[in-house]
Amino acid sequence: MATKTQTLEDFVENYIQNKINSNAEKTYAGWVIANGVNSDKILSDDVRKLTLDYRKDNGDYGILAEKLHGMGLSSSGYSNYLNEKAYSDMKSGIADAKKQFAQNEQENLVRYADYTDAQKKKFTGIVNSIENAGMIDFDSAYEYAVNSGLSENDAKMAAKTANDIVRKRLKDSIMKTVISKNLTKQQTLQYALSLGLNKDDAAELSYYADYINGYFNSSDYEGGYLDYLKNKN
Repeated sequence: MATKTQTLEDFVENYIQNKINSNAEKTYAGWVIANGVNSDKILSDDVRKLTLDYRKDNGDYGILAEKLHGMGLSSSGYSNYLNEKAYSDMKSGIADAKKQFAQNEQENLVRYADYTDAQKKKFTGIVNSIENAGMIDFDSAYEYAVNSGLSENDAKMAAKTANDIVRKRLKDSIMKTVISKNLTKQQTLQYALSLGLNKDDAAELSYYADYINGYFNSSDYEGGYLDYLKNKN
């Protein structure tokens, strides 16, 4: 049974999503380092500062403890008041820091979503450009994709995707000519090669031309070709 042909939009959507899913942590972390807000470091720095401030403002530690001791106020009501205030300030500060952390994370996620959407549109645009230019040569398509700003891996995928589309479109066009002009196996082979198809694709079409010439009469050509198309990937 023939499978449903995947559209370019479907392919790009699945490709980008699979890429994100397979390497999400590394991809997101790398993007944050280069473009986002380092919320983890900010939270860590804030908590460290708040902890130091707590110790500085606590009547049981450091210089303040020495001053209170010198005034005879160690373990006094005033000392307890300072300790409670220092703890309350630290607790409130940590709550604010966590709130800011959540806001920073949300900002990163929104901006990263915009980034991946832009990458998807960029990838699709380059594939469309290669397709519209009719680039059937992989190396030329790859070079164009790299020069257009894609990474090497993405450029390979874009070139292959576009090449597959161009090749299928060209093969369909050739087969229509084969049917309309009743080309022989050898004629089909030479015609396909002259239009830029590789030897394997040209041989495949020449075999099919020989097949329809041998087993279908002229009134059945179109039906045979449609069956051929339906079962092609």
